[in-house]
Amino acid sequence: MQNQQTPWFYKNKCLLAGVILSITAQNALAQNWNLIWSDEFNGSISSDWIFETGNGSGGWGNNELEYYRRENTTVENGMLVITARQENYGGFNYTSSRIKTQGKKSFRYGKIEARISTPSAAGTWPAFWMLGSNINNVGWPACGEIDIMEHVNDSPQIHGTIHWQDNNGNYASYGGDTTADVTGFHVYSIEWDENAIRWLIDGNQYHETNIARGVNGTEEFHNEFFILLNLAIGGNWPGFNIDNTVFPAQMKVDWVRVYQREDSNGGGGGGGGTSDLPKTIEAETFSAMSGVQTEPTTDTGGGENVGWIDNGDWLAYNAITIPATGDYTLEYRVASPGGGQLSLDLNAGSIALGNASIPATGGWQNWQTISQTVHIDAGTYNLGIYALTGGWNLNWIRLSSANTTPAFSITQEAEDYSLMQGIQSEATSDDGGGQNVGWVDAGDWLTYPVEIPSNGTYRVEYRVASPAGGTLSLDSDAGGTAYGSVDIPSTGGWQNWETINHTVQLSAGTHTFGIYAITGGWNLNWWRITRIDG
Repeated sequence: MQNQQTPWFYKNKCLLAGVILSITAQNALAQNWNLIWSDEFNGSISSDWIFETGNGSGGWGNNELEYYRRENTTVENGMLVITARQENYGGFNYTSSRIKTQGKKSFRYGKIEARISTPSAAGTWPAFWMLGSNINNVGWPACGEIDIMEHVNDSPQIHGTIHWQDNNGNYASYGGDTTADVTGFHVYSIEWDENAIRWLIDGNQYHETNIARGVNGTEEFHNEFFILLNLAIGGNWPGFNIDNTVFPAQMKVDWVRVYQREDSNGGGGGGGGTSDLPKTIEAETFSAMSGVQTEPTTDTGGGENVGWIDNGDWLAYNAITIPATGDYTLEYRVASPGGGQLSLDLNAGSIALGNASIPATGGWQNWQTISQTVHIDAGTYNLGIYALTGGWNLNWIRLSSANTTPAFSITQEAEDYSLMQGIQSEATSDDGGGQNVGWVDAGDWLTYPVEIPSNGTYRVEYRVASPAGGTLSLDSDAGGTAYGSVDIPSTGGWQNWETINHTVQLSAGTHTFGIYAITGGWNLNWWRITRIDG
């Protein structure tokens, strides 16, 4: 509903094929859902809703023709009724209503659904949808938008769509549709988790999109969102040919309900979240700190990052719950002109979890994700990040279980190359022993044939050691496809090992992957390819 592009990307879905998991209609898998919030509209409208009035900026960004009024929303026979009328008010020829839970109730992940009937006539545009709760800070589309149900004119289709800002700062959209008689009541739903958003009507899935690990810039969809209901008249998508015989037109909502699974990591109840994992922590939400400041960030998703980090500065975050003893992955979104080093601890330093080197990313707002694996006992902790050396910015931290068995993962020992230039092997002191490759100079390279089982999103990890850092790049088929470069941090020595990674899109088939030294001065023990989108 917010600033729709015409005709969105429905005619060009292939442009966003990388975010597809499937588009086949199927019955939703049974889930153990717990109801965490609802409005049944039994006699009144909950105080969790607020009303937006007027015509917004540019017809709510869509050149809509109505003036939204509080008076156009009523509760009748246990239902919310939004009535659109042909009448002159506030300089406009139509009135209607738009309500939202912004600032009252917001949610991250879960099943969000409503039982709705809508009009079907030229010029009508009813919607049940969600916007990112950080919209006032980052704007649209950087906040993200999830359209659970939209219908335009007298079309037989309903639509489910996401809108976001991709990694290049560009608007992106991806949607699916199915047929329905919208004048009858239907239950319109999404099932949303850390990996995907699925759209359903009456319990039957008709569309799905992949958001695992923020693929294609979809990091917006791992934040909290609020709910909106409205009935627009006219606009960029439905057009401006209005069937005036339909008025008064009514959108009826029997109920709105939000569920979360017992193992869900979603948030609810006015912006609060549970402590389950995976969990993303915005850096600026620290409970205590020493020596740091915040500033607007240019990273995907906008908002703020923490900066002005000097040696000895620290940040603390309250109440991080670890559900079970095991290995966990800590990811840090960092930017740095010259690199640095942090350490992680729990409960004011009583439990040390190790250090992570921050690479030189090329600038204060050139962002890269680094990670480390740590072992944590079950319990609730305060988390601390300490700057062993400063000179870096932090946008967010993400904590997730490292125990999930991936659908596909293959580890290549570095010395098992098929071809190479300029490389030698030596005994390694890294865990597992064996050999690593070294004597890597600028322009040296290694190749490895690997069979990729299916098109998808993959994480590529490299086990590296370097006294001063460097840069490598990954390609396949003699440079025919480039997958980008990765900065290698200064790890403190030729046998001080760290794992770095990046995310790439790979196609099915056997490829000869090449690792190329853009700058040398580093060792490689192994590298790993893991499917991360299902």
